[in-house]
Amino acid sequence: MHQRIIRKIFIYFFFITSLASINNKTILNGNPFGLKNFYINGLDEVELISLNKKIDELNKKNVLLLDDKTLRKIINDINTVDKYHVFKNYPSSLKISVIKANFFAKLNINGESFLIGTNGKLTKNYSNQENLPFIFGNPSTQEILDFYKIIINSKFEFQDIKNLFFFKSGRWDIETFDGIILRLPVENVAKILDDDFLLNSHKNLKYNIIDLRVPNQIIFYG
Repeated sequence: MHQRIIRKIFIYFFFITSLASINNKTILNGNPFGLKNFYINGLDEVELISLNKKIDELNKKNVLLLDDKTLRKIINDINTVDKYHVFKNYPSSLKISVIKANFFAKLNINGESFLIGTNGKLTKNYSNQENLPFIFGNPSTQEILDFYKIIINSKFEFQDIKNLFFFKSGRWDIETFDGIILRLPVENVAKILDDDFLLNSHKNLKYNIIDLRVPNQIIFYG
């Protein structure tokens, strides 16, 4: 209770001090704490245009009372954003620093091409991302993310992957740029992708298919 009283006194003191530092004419003619300056870094031009339209709706709001939940919703609606930091520079400025997600694969949904980012969000493929693997099948974004994390945390090179195939059973196939298809099981995928023999054989042996679905066996054919 004592801490709450001290906090309220501090807020009131800050508010009164801020008012005292503002020209009386400004106070009479408008809202001295209204959002007047907005700065953001980390987004491209298309994303900035989209964000600016939404920020315009906040221009008349009091920076002191600006709801963090509202800000979070506006920023999170931009699917390319992974992390961000918001700094309120009183009395009337807002600064946002953004770290964007990295795109790692492409997929088709109802005839439209999308990119999936490391934040698990989908973005329409408005940029040229020819080298990203294409995902076939109908996995959820969480299933895609889980499999992606398994690969990048293994010895297997993600940049070697041309296509990914997802099956209803929950397992994946990998097609490499060398034209090799790795048929993976549902379980123990991380251990398999760390196998030194597999890492060497998929690049050096002349087989089209390496079947890894049977426990403790590697079957070559094709």
